[in-house]
Amino acid sequence: MSLTPSTTAKLRRTALVAVLTAAMFTLGACASAGAPAPSATGSGSVPDQSTPVAALSVVTPNADPSTVANLFLAKNLGYFVDQNVDVNIINGAGAAGASLLVSGEADMLLSSTTIGFPLAAQGQPISVVFSDVGGGLGAALSVATGSPVKKLQDLSGKKVGTIGTTGATYGFANYLSKLVVTEGGQPFELVAFNDAATMNNSLISGSVDAVSSSTGTIAALVANNQARIIVDTSKLDQRDEYIGSEYTIDTGYIGLKGNLDTKRESVVRFLEALTRANLYLNTHTPEEISKILANDATFSALDTSAISASVIARFPFYTPYNGYISEEAWDDTLAWFSKWDIPTLGDVANNESFSYANIVDMSYLTEAQDRLGPDALAPEGGPAATPTPTPSS
Repeated sequence: MSLTPSTTAKLRRTALVAVLTAAMFTLGACASAGAPAPSATGSGSVPDQSTPVAALSVVTPNADPSTVANLFLAKNLGYFVDQNVDVNIINGAGAAGASLLVSGEADMLLSSTTIGFPLAAQGQPISVVFSDVGGGLGAALSVATGSPVKKLQDLSGKKVGTIGTTGATYGFANYLSKLVVTEGGQPFELVAFNDAATMNNSLISGSVDAVSSSTGTIAALVANNQARIIVDTSKLDQRDEYIGSEYTIDTGYIGLKGNLDTKRESVVRFLEALTRANLYLNTHTPEEISKILANDATFSALDTSAISASVIARFPFYTPYNGYISEEAWDDTLAWFSKWDIPTLGDVANNESFSYANIVDMSYLTEAQDRLGPDALAPEGGPAATPTPTPSS
């Protein structure tokens, strides 16, 4: 079974978001809570998964449920239990996530892909094994509802918040700042925060004029009429205007290569569960997904409507390729990372430390999805490739 996406299968994110607010997918094959794991119809030889394996610790960057939807769907639908792998989730670690990899407190980090680059540059080999969110998700700029700012150029010389200084929100803010300069404006004054919650609070308080984030991260504030988005790359016309149409690997599950190798069977089982969760994500409504996420103690304080709004905003950015990273997509991504102009990363596109061969390892995912078989895979193209959603009655 070949998992590599075709060269013509680019980002297909049209007007899906507009109809998702009352959507019901018409696909018949839906993974459900408590369902048995898909039978192994792939070509691989499947080990006895009743055998215990080493536990995994996974760190996430923030408490936004839509960013970690696949991870928490796998947990709360019982997929980790089905695959017999114990997964400890450390949620909301923010910019400190990479240090937890180095200290051995975490096995994998779900974060902006570039977060792991400094480690690779310092001679610590890393592996990116799955990418479930990308395609410009960090390229949204938002302002407080009462702000006089109406368009990108109005942010000339203004304070713009980002999360950290090496990830997607910083990179895209830097890139958009350069666009303002090319039109005769002044660069943004970038203000780095450790986490999304603190950054969003600073927007509401007026400490910053705008924030660079994903649409999912800001969705709750937008739903509560506390913020509005002035650059929204979930909309196809704005995406093409600001960043183009290529699907980029903005985030990934990252680990130290040697550690992942020693826990290979654990990682493969983990990716089996994520693959099944991705199918659920593609075949259920945002409302259904939100109810599952709201059952987790991590998000119990959030209203399901807020979670649903976040998931809806994130939908255009979920993986169109079941987490698979092709060499072509990686090269496109490095080209974009170079435009971010992050000083600590240097010449990303021409640094062999960041090449596909040195960083991306799809062997874990290929083995996992071979075990599951093709019926466990979502349609290529992600949510945008599913049949047109039918409004709920």
